[in-house]
Amino acid sequence: TLLSSSTYVDNAAQVSLSQKYALAPPPAPLFEALSSNSTTNKKVFTQELRLNGQVDRVIWTAGAFYKDLSYRNRNSLELSMGEDFLGTIPLFAEETSKSGSLFGDVSYALTERAEIGAGARYFEDDLQSFDGVSRRDGSFHSFDPRVYFSYGFTPDVRLYVSAADGFRSGGFNSENGELTTFDPEKVRSYEVGVKASLLDRRLSLEGAVFYSNYDDIQMFKLDASNIGSVDNGGDARVRGIDAAVDWQATEHLRLQLSGNICDSEIVSLAPGVLAVVEGDAIDY
Repeated sequence: TLLSSSTYVDNAAQVSLSQKYALAPPPAPLFEALSSNSTTNKKVFTQELRLNGQVDRVIWTAGAFYKDLSYRNRNSLELSMGEDFLGTIPLFAEETSKSGSLFGDVSYALTERAEIGAGARYFEDDLQSFDGVSRRDGSFHSFDPRVYFSYGFTPDVRLYVSAADGFRSGGFNSENGELTTFDPEKVRSYEVGVKASLLDRRLSLEGAVFYSNYDDIQMFKLDASNIGSVDNGGDARVRGIDAAVDWQATEHLRLQLSGNICDSEIVSLAPGVLAVVEGDAIDY
């Protein structure tokens, strides 16, 4: 079976934002930075091809994914102190990303109840950034494998175990006149869970425990001028429990309940990181 999926998004927005700061105690006037007529244009095109098949006990999937993203922002920052106008700073930001991946997955039915499988994805992202003065180029890539096993105690109750690597691409910061680069983020996750469909499939139960280790985790921060940027904060771990219940109680009544318990911790800091300390929770 061949599946093709395409998307295209063209978005434009215009925003004005005023930020005021007290640089000295009253009655000193407030310092104001007015971002007037900030215009943002964003275009995204994606294309995915996926081919599925089965040969005897083997089920396989192979595919490719492509994404073309362009972002442009034009802004004018007007600075003033009380009634005194200090000047205008023109701001310009443009970024393009062309990324793609190749992926595949193969599972094998060991018995009527047991299944084992493995998959992998190769990802590459080519970035370009221009702030009106400097142009930067970067390329990020990753190979991420996955293995899993599942066992059906009954046709309606199945246990699964999985281990997988994940990847978030790096990028550029161009706020506040600084040119910085943040590196990719890597994660290795382990999960054990169970899925059950009971009462003639009117009741679905799901539960899982998970544990993840992050390397070079990406963190969003605000500087003293309230300007945001992304940095690599260090290493972190996340562990928790997910659970969900879906019950078709009657023909006209369906009840759903889901929740999770999550515990996260920064276990080591990258050099120069001051916004957090070891032991702090991560913000997502």
